[in-house]
Amino acid sequence: MVNTWIQSLTRVKQTKHLTLRHQPGHMYHGGCIEFPPNSFTYPRLTSLSLHGYVLRTSHSFNNCQNLKTLKLSCILASDLGVFNSVLASCPSLEVLVLDISCFKESGPLKIDNKRLKLLQVLETKKIDGIQVSSTRLDSLAIGRLSCGKDDFVLREEGESPRNKFLEENNKDHPFPNAKFRVETVWMHHFSGSEEEFALASCLIRQGTVIKRMMIKSTSFPARKKLEIETAVAKLQALIRKKEQWQLAIKCF
Repeated sequence: MVNTWIQSLTRVKQTKHLTLRHQPGHMYHGGCIEFPPNSFTYPRLTSLSLHGYVLRTSHSFNNCQNLKTLKLSCILASDLGVFNSVLASCPSLEVLVLDISCFKESGPLKIDNKRLKLLQVLETKKIDGIQVSSTRLDSLAIGRLSCGKDDFVLREEGESPRNKFLEENNKDHPFPNAKFRVETVWMHHFSGSEEEFALASCLIRQGTVIKRMMIKSTSFPARKKLEIETAVAKLQALIRKKEQWQLAIKCF
């Protein structure tokens, strides 16, 4: 029934942008809606947004070369391999937004989409690390991650997958790479912690972010906001190179 309805939207009506929301109910007690294989493999469908589903397999995304935008919000998978297979099946992605979790911790999430321009990782749970391989990113947003900075890797195609965060003080191997640049970085739920500050300062010192670093502080109480604003002021003080004068670091 679900597949018939999706086909009517994509094949008959040739829908380009599809959003599906599911109220969990008893989903986390074992019940879930299963999408049939190839559910989203239609040439006209370019944007897909899913909210509140459990994915037990990646079969519904088989050969999804048509998708350019994928948003997964409050999505739970049986294991991390499902998410990795979904992303591998969508090689044309330009926009990727993730709020995802797994039943159990099981290694790194691999985002190896060469055409990706905007990446928002809003929240992850029970995901041990994230490996991003893309040379075309214009915007990168980082929210609440279940992994530490040592497990978040940005790398270019063809380079060693070793952790670039460990190389931030090595002049011969700057983090993430001398050629890697993004115009905008959005940091959601930035609390000013030592680890978060280290990540932000690293992105600034190495020249990774070019135009804007936007730090969200509205989700914290007023007293905490003062601490965050102090951390932001310290980040702004890191802008010393003439070529970085156009970089704006702001709270929102």
